[in-house]
Amino acid sequence: MRKRIVVATAAATALALLGGLGAAAPALADHGSKGYVTQSEFRKVTKGMSIVKAHRIFGAQGKQTYASSGYPSLGIRAEQAREYKTPSRWGFVDITYHRVNGVWKVKSKTAYWG
Repeated sequence: MRKRIVVATAAATALALLGGLGAAAPALADHGSKGYVTQSEFRKVTKGMSIVKAHRIFGAQGKQTYASSGYPSLGIRAEQAREYKTPSRWGFVDITYHRVNGVWKVKSKTAYWG
C-alpha cells in the first residue's frame, strides 16, 4: 500500500512540475480502442497544434519519453516528447511538444510505419 502512495505522489508531483496536460483530461476520440495512430491521423496533426487537439485526433495520449522544464530566463521553452503506437509491430510516431504561453503545442513530428 505504501509503495502505491509514494508512486502516485511522485507521479502527481512530476506532472505538476511539468505543467500537466491542462486543467482536465481531454475527451479522446472513439477509435474502437485500437490504441494506435494511423497515417491519416498523423497527417492531420500539424506544427503549432495543441496537445489536446492532437490527442483527440489520435484517440490516445501516448507515452512520454522525454521532458525538460526549459530555461525561461534564457528563452528556452519547456519540452516533452511522446511516442505513440502504430498498426505495425515495429512502427512508431514521435511528437515533440513545447510549451507556448502555458499551452503544449506540436514542435515537430516523426513517424516510421514499419
